Amino acid sequence: MGEVGYLPWLKSGTDEELSDAERTNAFSNLVNKQEEYASESEFRVVANLGPTELEDSQTGFFMPTDLNEMIDEVRISPDAPPWCTTEFWENILRKYKIRAEVRHSSLNQSPTDLLDDLNYDKIEEEVDDLYEEWVREQDYLDS
Repeated sequence: MGEVGYLPWLKSGTDEELSDAERTNAFSNLVNKQEEYASESEFRVVANLGPTELEDSQTGFFMPTDLNEMIDEVRISPDAPPWCTTEFWENILRKYKIRAEVRHSSLNQSPTDLLDDLNYDKIEEEVDDLYEEWVREQDYLDS
């Protein structure tokens, strides 16, 4: 159980950045992702009960959880099939009473698309506030 690591080595498909232990540890593949996904701040729980603790017909086990505590947001992959829409995920979340936002990943957006999404009025207001605060501090230091 822990935070997912976001590593650059997955981007190129090479493992030269990994230690020998990480290269041979199958668990490493479950807790690491490409660095482009770092904004997800993902947390994962992985359990290995071993072959003797599960019955032959069992493929897993039940673990009581509050999904509203675990899921803040669902991001749709840029490679998702056409049927995997925002509406599709919103219906699933509603069915299971999960309160989470659904968004498309920004990985497939161009830099100009990302700039179009910025709220320039809010940025200008924040810069003005910071400037005014700086001026007040300078006036205080000069007095």
